[in-house]
Amino acid sequence: ATHAVTSQDFNQVVESNDLVFVDFWATWCGPCRAFGPTFEKASEANPDVYFAKVDIDQNPDLAAAAMRVHLTRVAEVLAAIDRCGLTAANVNGAGQIVAAGTMDQLAALAADPPSRARVIPLKVAGAFHTRHMERAVSVLQGYAVAMSTHDARVPLVSNRDGSVVHDGREVLRRLVSQVSSPVRWDRCMETFADLGVTGLIEIPPAGTLTGLAKRALPGVELLALKTPDDLEAAHRMVREHGTEREATDPSWRLVVSPAKGIV
Repeated sequence: ATHAVTSQDFNQVVESNDLVFVDFWATWCGPCRAFGPTFEKASEANPDVYFAKVDIDQNPDLAAAAMRVHLTRVAEVLAAIDRCGLTAANVNGAGQIVAAGTMDQLAALAADPPSRARVIPLKVAGAFHTRHMERAVSVLQGYAVAMSTHDARVPLVSNRDGSVVHDGREVLRRLVSQVSSPVRWDRCMETFADLGVTGLIEIPPAGTLTGLAKRALPGVELLALKTPDDLEAAHRMVREHGTEREATDPSWRLVVSPAKGIV
């Protein structure tokens, strides 16, 4: 069973039990309510583990302390990455951060990693989402100038900072600059929660983002679309989680040719 824990008895609970799982929740939090039955079921299946629930509205000081611990750990990792001259290319949430840079810089981080952090090398084709890709951004900006856009007909969440973007030119600008800018999947997931998203479909190559969302967005249905066999499940999710929208007229642009044969 789960146990309601407050600021007054939290330390005693932690000190008197070998293993404690804590769920910080709120009555107004949709993902919290969705995760509640799962947490309760886990407590029944593991009677040797203490499952605690902390209402953050009733115990704001305890919730703030827990958040400070998390933010402190993230800050320590980011500081170590910066100290080695690296870039935090992906901040994925759930304590996962991808550092990118030169091989010497990566070796320096591996030799002196942040405390209580595990450094794992990844096989990638280049130092994407870092300053090392700035030359590519300049080339892409030249191509982008010649592209026409229209405003988004559905909300687009930018992985640059988790903002909802509608302006077509801004969407294009962010796509180009993203080549040398860090990816903030953690902020995207926060925006999904704020928007009340109930289902996520990850298109190929799929698996990584849904794996992260599984921890950060409990109660949200997830699908990693990997093969044609997954299309039926994707269609079902669109029907069940999607909402009908009114048709929007396309944005037309009239191009006038300055001379015959030129468009």
